[in-house]
Formats: sequence, structure tokens, C-alpha cells
Amino acid sequence: MYTTAVLKATHQKLKCKILKIFLSFLAFQIMVEQRMQFTPEERNFLVLTYAKYKGKANSIKNVLLEFREKFPNSDKEPHKSTILRMWVKQNKAFTVHNLNSKNSPGESHSGRPRTVITPENIQAVQEMLDRDADKKADDPNVNSCRRNELGLSASSMCRIVKQELKYHCYRLAIF
Repeated sequence: MYTTAVLKATHQKLKCKILKIFLSFLAFQIMVEQRMQFTPEERNFLVLTYAKYKGKANSIKNVLLEFREKFPNSDKEPHKSTILRMWVKQNKAFTVHNLNSKNSPGESHSGRPRTVITPENIQAVQEMLDRDADKKADDPNVNSCRRNELGLSASSMCRIVKQELKYHCYRLAIF
């Protein structure tokens, strides 16, 4: 049988473990929310310096040394993978800007582009809704599943109706 002292010690250890897990989770959340980004000047410097040392021994070490000299007050230091990723982006996209940021020039490149919400599909949905607007719900000429007529998925149809056309569903209330 356990004594109360052993149970208290076990309970205290468990509380410490839970607190450590919580603090590490909290630190991770803060890191994700405040992900530090390099300024365009720092990015350009990293890419150009890497280009100078590329193919030589200790190229990453030399880049980091020069980065520390050029930006002594910087609170962030790039990882090897960050430098290589910036180099690849420079060669593929011809820019060192963060392509996912709203502040970066040009369109964002994050995620899969939507191909269904086109001006043609928006116009077709608009025409279909206008055509059926004055018809009664029990009219046999009204397609109950209008999206089949256009070949759109339910989510795409809903997205066009709500976000693009700004229509909202309503029900008639009989008092």
C-alpha cells in the first residue's frame, strides 16, 4: 500500500510533467503565431552571399559569418535549410520575397489555385438563378439540384452563390 507521502510525490511529479507539456505547447503556439521573417534586404544578402560561396567548402558557415557581420543586431539567424530554400526560390521564381505574404508583390502562391470560380461559371450561376427566381418551388421545370445542370460540386456552387453573388438563403415563414 502506498503512503500519503509517496502519493503526494507522484502527484507533484505528474503536475510538473503536465506543466512542462503545457509550456512547450504554449511556446510552440507563440512561435507559430509570431514566425520571424527575414527582411527583403536580409534575404537578398543571403542569396547573393550563398551564390558567392556556392560549391566551396564551408559555404553555409561563410554565409552565416558574413550575415552576422552585416546584421549584428538581427535577433534571428537563418538555418541551412532556409538559405537553400531561398536559393531555390530565387532560381525558380526569380524573387526572394515571401510569396505567401499579403505584403509581398504579386499574387499569393499558397495553396492550390481555385479553377472552378471563373467569370464564366459565376455568370452561368447568376443566369440560372435569375431564370428560376420567379418560378414556384413545386414547378416541375425548376431543377431541384441546379448544380447538376452546370456540372459544379455542391461546395463550388455554394461558394459562388454566397461569396461571389452575395445571395443568402431564406425560408418563408407563415404566421
